[in-house]
Amino acid sequence: MDETLTKLFAERRAQHQARDRAATTSNRVPDAQSQQETSAKNYPEGSASDHICLSDDGDSQSKVGETTGHEADNKTGTSMKQKRPRSVDSSDSQEPDRKISAKEMGDTKSLGQDGQGHRNIQVPMKLLTTRLDEQNRRATDGKDSTSFRSTHATLRELLGFENPTEYRQMKWLVAANYLVDFDFLMNLVPELLSCPISIFFYGSAHSSPEPWRRACTLPNGTCTANFVQLKPSDAPNSPTNPLRYTYRFGVHHTKMFLIGYESEIRVIIYTANICPGDIHYKAQGAYVQDFPLKGNKADSSCQFENDLVSYMETYGYKTNHQWDGGNATQLTEELRRYDFSSAQVVLIPSTPGYHKIDQAEVGLLKLRETIRQHAKCLGSSTPVVCQFSSMGSLNAKWLSSQFLPATSLVDPTTAASTPITDQLKLVYPTVEEIRTSVEGYIGGGSVPGGIKNVNKPLLQSLLCKWSSGRNDNPFQMGTNVPHIKTFYQLGEDRASMNWLLLTSHNLSITAWGQEQTSKKYGSKSFFIQHWELGVFFSPQLLGAGSNCRFVPYSTTDNSSESSIPVALPYSVNPEPYGTDDKPWAWDAQYEEPDRFGRFGVAG
Repeated sequence: MDETLTKLFAERRAQHQARDRAATTSNRVPDAQSQQETSAKNYPEGSASDHICLSDDGDSQSKVGETTGHEADNKTGTSMKQKRPRSVDSSDSQEPDRKISAKEMGDTKSLGQDGQGHRNIQVPMKLLTTRLDEQNRRATDGKDSTSFRSTHATLRELLGFENPTEYRQMKWLVAANYLVDFDFLMNLVPELLSCPISIFFYGSAHSSPEPWRRACTLPNGTCTANFVQLKPSDAPNSPTNPLRYTYRFGVHHTKMFLIGYESEIRVIIYTANICPGDIHYKAQGAYVQDFPLKGNKADSSCQFENDLVSYMETYGYKTNHQWDGGNATQLTEELRRYDFSSAQVVLIPSTPGYHKIDQAEVGLLKLRETIRQHAKCLGSSTPVVCQFSSMGSLNAKWLSSQFLPATSLVDPTTAASTPITDQLKLVYPTVEEIRTSVEGYIGGGSVPGGIKNVNKPLLQSLLCKWSSGRNDNPFQMGTNVPHIKTFYQLGEDRASMNWLLLTSHNLSITAWGQEQTSKKYGSKSFFIQHWELGVFFSPQLLGAGSNCRFVPYSTTDNSSESSIPVALPYSVNPEPYGTDDKPWAWDAQYEEPDRFGRFGVAG
């Protein structure tokens, strides 16, 4: 088996390097057209969402306090007009061979900006490097700015395989996602096949694990990989639904890696499906941090640990493994061996079920409590910005009585009496932004907003462009379809953020949850249908002063003592739609073709 794997790794690495060399000869974004052709081959015909790892989120139409009904959630769209700025600096290291240290990847106190900033604090958030970034690198002879290197990473870099001769040996791997193109992952990161224990949790039926299963099967028939499909919509207490009930519109939507090494664990919580379109072309974000073993603090625990273990328990995975070569234990027991006390973020999970309102452990309840505890914005009347890649059937009652009170901490009465346009901004791509994006209309398949949902009168005054804004933000990704999901509240100056959430949650009732009252018993509960996971950042959690705020990176100045730079890929105060702007609808056909001659997702 070892000899076979070694040969496979060599072949895969040669292919990977050959693609890199071929790409360097191109003067356009690599593989943009061929990506469309490949996607059509890899995913079955039928639904538009099958072409390019498209719709990865189910949602429901729901009335507050009543049983939910179907609502199609939406994945992110593309952008236009604004060409991504090229980063130029003193570094001449070539990216494929550059070694990123564990500290640079995950230490929240490391230097990560061109200016000094507030106490040299770096937010442990990365943007995934796209093909367009690689093109810009070639245009600058591979020279990246210091801020680009500290805020961007490829998937291989996130996983620790940026230099095959220096990576740490994995003991085990846990991967959770909606869609995993196993053949694509095997070609991109073949080293993962050598991991002694690997567990994949996935939601989509198109995530065929057979290529990985064959590659990891030993001569005696034992497979070193475990594959668990999670579908809350299946029968309860079944192999695909470990829960007590069936959730008709439930989805496993979390994106996460947990990687166990000899003496530490890496946690990666991100926004991308594992497929070519998501990894190479779309705007994505990731939180990454390493944590050591507890050592003498074996009996201690912290909030991050308890939240992570509680979330993983909902998967119902009871198989014992010899994680460190010793006694076989369950995954949750293995996680308890690590010291997560250095985590300066709070996990924001959603799990399917009827939850107790007073416990505030999931969805909007957890977000509201986290903002109260860790963000200095009580009484702030500034808008909440929601940037997402899936739009379901939203209603005014849920937005005003549940979502806004949880995110802006205004009481429901005040929220109901204040114009919603003063409280909420929704960043969602226009038709033109999708048409002129790197992927063209087919990239809009990852923004599955139906005509019925996106054209609701309630939303029109709230919609903001993805690609608009000042041009002094070097990390705006206006020409990439946004699959990243971010939520924050604007600071009083409208140029900063009081707090920031990077998450798999879209703006949907089934993902965030809603308070419901039982018609039979009169009791209240909080109902969620999705598995989701996000990370909450605030200056206070990072150890900054109460007056400190997050600001986007700038080409002019990142050195304010009252601000911490964040790699935000769009304008912090997004521009509202213009008179001629229309929200993207993935089930429409359009009169003007994209660069590939298509007139919509379907062709």
